[in-house]
Amino acid sequence: MPFINEAFWNEKNKKRIANGMIELAQRVIPDIKQYIIERIIATPLTLFKWSLNYKGACYGWADTILQFGDPDFSETSRIANLFLTGYWSTKSGGITSVINSAYITAKKIIALHKRVKSKVCSIS
Repeated sequence: MPFINEAFWNEKNKKRIANGMIELAQRVIPDIKQYIIERIIATPLTLFKWSLNYKGACYGWADTILQFGDPDFSETSRIANLFLTGYWSTKSGGITSVINSAYITAKKIIALHKRVKSKVCSIS
């Protein structure tokens, strides 16, 4: 949903939009309403509050080749032992990509630590 403005995201509009989304889902998953126990509505204002992303963007950059097609764009930076991890350092958007970015970075740091440790141990 677009940011629009703060006044737009009142309780009435949040519920109206959430209900509309559930109605759309109901077309694909019949009776989905009966399985909804709790409903928490996050708006672009919510996302802005917690992430400070421009206009409450939920994905940040667009998933386009122009945004993510740079071959130098990776978790490993050109500065030794500096790793870039998270939302803005992946080749895709969303929470799953952030988790994967953290996993890849952790693996790189662990491998680096093992190499350094084995060099130190073999010297002594």
